[in-house]
Amino acid sequence: NLSYATLRGNWYLTGWLGLLLADKDQDSYQESDATAVDGQSLDMELWSLGGEAAYGSGAAETYFSLIYEVDNDFDEIKFTTDEQPENDDDSVLLSVGWRYYGDDIIANIELSSRQEADDASETSLSTTLRIDL
Repeated sequence: NLSYATLRGNWYLTGWLGLLLADKDQDSYQESDATAVDGQSLDMELWSLGGEAAYGSGAAETYFSLIYEVDNDFDEIKFTTDEQPENDDDSVLLSVGWRYYGDDIIANIELSSRQEADDASETSLSTTLRIDL
């Protein structure tokens, strides 16, 4: 990842360009009970371009982020019957959230939604709470 961050008054602005590569090759093998397990291969190349704008006051900040992702090793899906899927290889992830940084506690709540993916939908709500005991 290449990242850039800057502070402008109460605004903290971050931008990045990222590349995630993964490669897995597993040979076939036989279990001790003679069950045959096929070999498998996985390749992944995911590019991302994103940014975040956070506005903070005191120990808390509210933020908005946008991430554009492109999957360069996307496996196209083809059905033998019925309508074919769009097979999008790119999408946008939008997030809005709130963070709190206290002396003994850190908290976060975030709502995210994937957009511009014709054959998939994704909405998530996540929280994090860290307490220093």
